[in-house]
Amino acid sequence: MTREEALEVLENPAYLNALFSSATEGLSSEELVESAYSNLLGLDRGEAEFTNADARIDWWVGELDGGRVSSDEFASTFLNAALTSQGSLVDDEAFALNGVRAPVAVAAVQQISDDNAGEQPADAAAALAGVKADVDAVDPVDPEDPEVPGQTFTLTADADDLTGTANDDVFNAPLNLAGAQTLNTNDRLDGNGGTNTLNATLTNSINLEDVFENIQNVFIRAVGNVNPTVVNMTDIEGLEQIWNDRSTDGLTVNSIENVVTVGVIRGSGEDFTVLYANVGDAVEQNMVFDRANINNLTIANFGDAEVVNIDLVGGDSTFDSIVVTGADLEVINISGGGNLEIDDAAPLIAGVIDASSATGNLEFAVDNTAVVLPDGVEEQTVKLGSGDDVLDITNINIDADDISIDGGAGRDMIIVDGANASLTDNLLAKVKNFEVLNLDGLNQSVNWGSLTTIGYEALVLTDSAAGAVVNGLTQDADLTLVDSAAATLELNVAGASQSDDTAFGLKVIGDDQLASTFDFQVDNVQDLNVEVENTSDRATHSVSTLTITGQDADGNDTLENLTITGDEAVLFDGSGIDSLKSVDVSGISVRSSIDAGNYAANIEVGDGVTVTGSSGDDMITAGFSTVTGGEGKDTFVVADGSTDLGKFTTITDFSDGDVIDFGTNVTGVFEITEDDLGLAPGVDVKFEDFVNAAVSVSGADGDVSYFEFGGDTYLVQNSDGSNNDFLAADIIVKLVGVVDLSDLEATDPGVESTVAFA
Repeated sequence: MTREEALEVLENPAYLNALFSSATEGLSSEELVESAYSNLLGLDRGEAEFTNADARIDWWVGELDGGRVSSDEFASTFLNAALTSQGSLVDDEAFALNGVRAPVAVAAVQQISDDNAGEQPADAAAALAGVKADVDAVDPVDPEDPEVPGQTFTLTADADDLTGTANDDVFNAPLNLAGAQTLNTNDRLDGNGGTNTLNATLTNSINLEDVFENIQNVFIRAVGNVNPTVVNMTDIEGLEQIWNDRSTDGLTVNSIENVVTVGVIRGSGEDFTVLYANVGDAVEQNMVFDRANINNLTIANFGDAEVVNIDLVGGDSTFDSIVVTGADLEVINISGGGNLEIDDAAPLIAGVIDASSATGNLEFAVDNTAVVLPDGVEEQTVKLGSGDDVLDITNINIDADDISIDGGAGRDMIIVDGANASLTDNLLAKVKNFEVLNLDGLNQSVNWGSLTTIGYEALVLTDSAAGAVVNGLTQDADLTLVDSAAATLELNVAGASQSDDTAFGLKVIGDDQLASTFDFQVDNVQDLNVEVENTSDRATHSVSTLTITGQDADGNDTLENLTITGDEAVLFDGSGIDSLKSVDVSGISVRSSIDAGNYAANIEVGDGVTVTGSSGDDMITAGFSTVTGGEGKDTFVVADGSTDLGKFTTITDFSDGDVIDFGTNVTGVFEITEDDLGLAPGVDVKFEDFVNAAVSVSGADGDVSYFEFGGDTYLVQNSDGSNNDFLAADIIVKLVGVVDLSDLEATDPGVESTVAFA
């Protein structure tokens, strides 16, 4: 573990402090300090390497007894000081030793936490002894070693005049307690020898001319609301690295006298601009990204730049654009284990883009407009690494002869213009080692079999246009539709016309946070599985609307069973599909709200269909069909009436929170019992007796009456404007089982068409 990594861990010191406090419980202040030196730094009183021991121990005892340091937080305070503050009692050799041993102690405690799944060990004292064993195993460091950390200096809001040591010093310029920046134009900083670092947090722009010298690495954190914070570097020589370090404001660093490595650590999506003043005949620009989050990274006034090297460390780095202006780039090299995403609106342009040594996941676009080839290179070349990469070449004229694109290892996707007339031939001749083909704006016929022969394992269709057809699909083909346009996409499954039990599946991915419509025709398929994927932040209720058709050669509908799964809300109207037998959305899992009208699934079917709802709040409009709403608060929109008393909507799981919508305003709710039938004693009670009584007993058009018959519960709405016997306009709903409807009420009598439990 490095010093910087140790300091980052110490930002969350709860585990360390709890372990040390438990192991040293009951010790006096002096004993506690001695334990810290012994176990965390491997220094015991009386040893030669524990220089100035008495004074150093006494100082910490004074801090404890004076209440300036808490015993509960002593371990982290102690190790932070060992890494960052030399003070007058610690010589260079001792400070260097602290800088090596303290990270070992932090790493050892981190390992204890990992081994115990974040819980404290049963024997804290034994665990602390294990930390000491690791620390004691570290060899002393030669203080003359040029890589030995020097001293750490902390600036104040006053004018600071500081000179570093012969080793690698750190100058920290944090905000003070009042929130003011401590780096100002009156400071004078001299790094002296070694390779030195300035860490500065800024709330305002600043001119650093004459402020420092002999400092090679500058880390700037812009946190004001200046947008951008401007840092002037005029006449500062010997700079090696400029870092945008976790800024929350835009940052511009200008007038840099020589080419520097440009680094980015995290960020909040602001712009970062580096302006050179005079870089001579330099041709190479190095960049390092550590979980960078930047809008536009611009490096300007580098007129002769030919090569850009990008090193990816940490996790995900995202950019809207990366631009080196004033240069005709020939080569862009990308390496490292981090992930990189650049918005496809800002494609990279270079004769050679070589990411073959990158192991993370890369996503960017390329262009061949005015591309410059290096000497000896005859064609534009793009090479990707071993990650799962996404390369967008829709800006490239793929018909050009001088292009070579290699996806490398991993599962890679290439995005290609789906309107290219020589699409398959170009893919075969100029593209290799991609597993997923994404056709953008497909407006022609392509054959799945031909694509798999080339080596593609999956097909993605983005914004398909009129005329889009995919032939030769196998039943297990991996197909995804993205941000689909309004035009109907035709999908043809090989052999489906010769079978009556063809199954097929696909995925749809909607536009981020927007409602999307997917319109596709899949003929001769009886069983269809559709997975809907949500790419939004999930705070927005986005809906994918599925319009699905499918027929045989005679024009008869063929779709029988539709299963929809995924994590986005879905709307499907299958009422016009005569062949439909079942719709199952139980695999939908998405946030929903019946009160807001945000349904997990909004499904409409005709007669004879079995519908299974999701675990969320659904709206299901059904003809004479059987419906299971599932968990959640569901709205059941029931069928119109029929003269056939055997035709009605059946709901298998009506319960508290659910709503039945009859389509006609409900004026009241009444219970019908056998006493209301007016039958002579001993006469067998028939279903139609209850139905007729439910209509005749009701007091007004729109009244809903309910009764139990044959172990099930029925509701009847009088919808024909009279209290005569049951007529075609009256509506029957069957609830499976005996359901207690004593608390059922019209939701808004005479105004709304729904009933629900009070």
